[in-house]
Amino acid sequence: MEIKECLNSSATDIIKEGGKRVWVHVERQIGYLVHYKSNVENLKTQVSELTQKKDLVQHSVDEAKMRLEEPTEEVENWLASVAEIERDARTIDDQMLQNQRCLKGYCPHWSSRYRLSKKAVKKANDAITHKGRNFRVVSIILPPPDVEPTTIPDFVEGLESFEIHMREVMGALRKEDIRTIGLYGMGGVGKTTLMKRVNNKLQGSPLFRKVVMVTVSSTMDLRRIQDEIAERLGMKDKLGNAAQVRVNHLSKRLAYEEKVLIILDDVWKKFDVSEIGILSGNEHKGCKIVVTTRLEDVCREMGIQKIIKMEGLSQEDSFTLFKTTVGDVATLPSLRDYAEEIVGKCGGMPLALVTLGSSLKAMEDGFMWRDALRVLRSYEPIELENVIPEVISSLRFSYDHLNSAKMKLCFLFCCLFPEDHNIELSHLRMYGVGEGFLKVDGNLQDSSDRLLSYVKRLKASCLLLDGDRVGCVKMHDVVRGVAMWISSKPEHGFMVKSGLEFREWPTKDKLAEYKRISWIKHIGNNTLPDRQECPQLLSLLLQNNEHLRSIPNSFFQGMKMLAVLDLSKTQISSLPQSFQCLTNLRTLSLEGCHNLTSLSQLGGLERLETLSLRYTCIQELPMEIGGLTSLKLLDLTRTALRLVAPNIISRLSNLEELYMGHSFSEWEVTDNGGDGSKASFHEVASLPRLTLLYMHVKDVRCLSLHVPSPWEKLKKFCIKVSDKSYEDSKRHGSMQLSNITLDHVSSVSNWVKSLLEKSEELELVHCDGVQSLSSLLSLEARNRLKAFRVWNCESSRCLFSSVLAESLQQLEELCIRDCRNMEKIISDEVMVQEEQRNYSNLLQPSTILQNLRQLTIDHCDSLKNLLSWNLAQGLQHLEELNIHHCKGIEEIISANVEELRVENNKWLFPRLRRIYLSSLPKLTGFFYLYSRGRRHSHVQLNFPSLLYFDVNDCPNLKMLPLWSQSAPKLERIHGETEWFQELEWEEENIMPPRFQPLFIPYRNLQ
Repeated sequence: MEIKECLNSSATDIIKEGGKRVWVHVERQIGYLVHYKSNVENLKTQVSELTQKKDLVQHSVDEAKMRLEEPTEEVENWLASVAEIERDARTIDDQMLQNQRCLKGYCPHWSSRYRLSKKAVKKANDAITHKGRNFRVVSIILPPPDVEPTTIPDFVEGLESFEIHMREVMGALRKEDIRTIGLYGMGGVGKTTLMKRVNNKLQGSPLFRKVVMVTVSSTMDLRRIQDEIAERLGMKDKLGNAAQVRVNHLSKRLAYEEKVLIILDDVWKKFDVSEIGILSGNEHKGCKIVVTTRLEDVCREMGIQKIIKMEGLSQEDSFTLFKTTVGDVATLPSLRDYAEEIVGKCGGMPLALVTLGSSLKAMEDGFMWRDALRVLRSYEPIELENVIPEVISSLRFSYDHLNSAKMKLCFLFCCLFPEDHNIELSHLRMYGVGEGFLKVDGNLQDSSDRLLSYVKRLKASCLLLDGDRVGCVKMHDVVRGVAMWISSKPEHGFMVKSGLEFREWPTKDKLAEYKRISWIKHIGNNTLPDRQECPQLLSLLLQNNEHLRSIPNSFFQGMKMLAVLDLSKTQISSLPQSFQCLTNLRTLSLEGCHNLTSLSQLGGLERLETLSLRYTCIQELPMEIGGLTSLKLLDLTRTALRLVAPNIISRLSNLEELYMGHSFSEWEVTDNGGDGSKASFHEVASLPRLTLLYMHVKDVRCLSLHVPSPWEKLKKFCIKVSDKSYEDSKRHGSMQLSNITLDHVSSVSNWVKSLLEKSEELELVHCDGVQSLSSLLSLEARNRLKAFRVWNCESSRCLFSSVLAESLQQLEELCIRDCRNMEKIISDEVMVQEEQRNYSNLLQPSTILQNLRQLTIDHCDSLKNLLSWNLAQGLQHLEELNIHHCKGIEEIISANVEELRVENNKWLFPRLRRIYLSSLPKLTGFFYLYSRGRRHSHVQLNFPSLLYFDVNDCPNLKMLPLWSQSAPKLERIHGETEWFQELEWEEENIMPPRFQPLFIPYRNLQ
């Protein structure tokens, strides 16, 4: 019967063919029928395996998006094709289940089975083809923003003098015939601040497609300028090394920009912008250039078309600014006359007004104001080009009135770095500990606290600025000039040659006077001389000299007082023999010395307290380091360490900070000490003074390893016990624990429990004991926890009990991934009375997870709805909601009509800034009401802070929780075009006009 039906159904095809091919064709067609069920089952197997691979690729894509990267078009197309294969497979499976019949139901429908079987074979082959596809690159870095917003002082708002210049610059930018603009004025008049405001104002403006602002400075470094422009254009690390090649690449890239503005800030001398790679004039009519400088001659020599002089503030604006800075004391009858004279002396220079005002803030003593006037009236001559004397005097006054000599020295140390440099506080602390101006009787943490207090005061005095990166500070170029002048006096003995062209060392007589020498980042060939007599030298900074390849053996013989030495990011391959002479050395940085292989010369540095070897390629920790018994800080971050021999670390009994993230992780963890070929976990755990530890241990057996008196003083740590890669953490206490089961909870070691009590961040991986978090953490420890992540805990059906959730009052980040059996985040079971009694006297009345800021759910297939009404209304601080690859989720929030207070809807998620939903096949809506167990209606929300609403692969999400007046700050709706066009809207079923311009198709996201 099957053969006859097959022949009849294919008669036409068979007639068209002839000879042996007919029978091959017949056999194939018969095979489709005979193997009908097995073909369909094979398809399901192949698609299931393909889906697993798709989930891995999609997971990588989702992580890339969180790094602000964009999936490649190849990956996008592959994911779309896989999704189509999955849909077709489901259709075939559904049709098979229908089991169509013929002959009044007595016979299977052979023709239908034949077609399904044939389709199944074809789709299975497609699945196999797609399953074999591999990707070298999953994502690409998103292009940088068109305008990079910068931080500007608040005082510029409302000052008419400032606004006049602002309007003049903007007017020139709007004129098509003006392509070059020069803004010149005295140092400290506010040129940089004005251009930062112009930069910010052009965000979203049609005037320019791209705005790039870069600082030139007096020590013009063409390579640095090119690199900064290239990074803003999305060309980081793509310029090459050859000078002309770099120019050509940059000019070609700029040519692609139809309208681009280049702001060259702080130019000191004439130069041709084409040397950088900037095309202008007739070569690129869409490119405009703004140059800021102190010198009008620079503008004229560079052939600038429109030259604007920036004058100081008017008397009225000057007094307004001074009063804003100093406070209402400026209007006191006893001080008003002093205030007006001080303002007049400052010549309308914002830098002088703000600096002096900060020093006199809330000061009601007349002698302070009289002293400030005295300084302004009688200033010392100083050679700072185009800076009015009153600005210099105001800075000198602020410096003189700093609280202590140590704070002053901390300030002066900042001028050792090149102009416009981001000064890392961690480096400043190392220098301060070495020289002693940050050294206190306590530990290194006390030194950090002292540094932060100094920096806070120096910022308040306007002597330091915030850096471009977290943990950095900067110096205004005028402030740095004054600091260099002060530091050059004999009592300080500074010689600063940072960023200058390398010529030659000072004469012998001069060297004898210097206490601090900075020769950072030289331009040109770096060659050090032989023995140098520097009897007073305390600090020598030689970092960032890429051409420095060797140090003469006798170089350090005449530097026996040297306390601080920085050789980081040089190309040296060994340390000279004279290193043994540095018996007073306390701080040594060899960070990034990739060619350095031998460290045997460190053995004699018995007074060394801080040693940085991060980013070096050493593969074995030298035995000599064990002799550095005064060492307090050892940084081995991201080294190539493969071996740490026994009894090296344990000898460092004074060690307070140990950084070993992304470094050696093969610690011996057995109680019997193993074979003695490598250091044991006990060695680190027994360090008595350790206050900071970054460490990775691959062997999870250490979780049950008992350690006597473990880390009693440890305050900041990031410890990963896992066979997975080490990840950094910015929190003070972070732990990642793997493979804890319910049986292990009671046997977890004392050191684990001790650190869990101090942890702010906890990550559990493959831990079946996740529901016993209450057994691992005391109530006080849970209240300290700020971040909690759960990975691959597949046995857990519920993350928290209501009691446990309520005790996590400080939790800011919650991430749940690959917990495929988790049905609820928080159990709604009623607490037993005994449990209530235990906690009722400890828990303060609070809303569950009230401080949560980021919620991420990924690959949790058993979840049907994410948040109950009671939980959702408590998330008043939630800023980011990410839900990915949850096959079972049907809605985000659900509530019963009886429990919902409609008037409170507007208070849901008042701080939510981003919603990201991806691969949620069953999601139909965001917020649904239920009545008597049945879905009642979809609820719309206000979202007063929402900026981004991103949706990817949620085919059944037909309605967003938005209405015409909600989400007033929304900048982007991101998703597939077809999905967006098919959305339903409750307001007369028409999309509110304001949402259409906000939509960005998935592939066009910039």
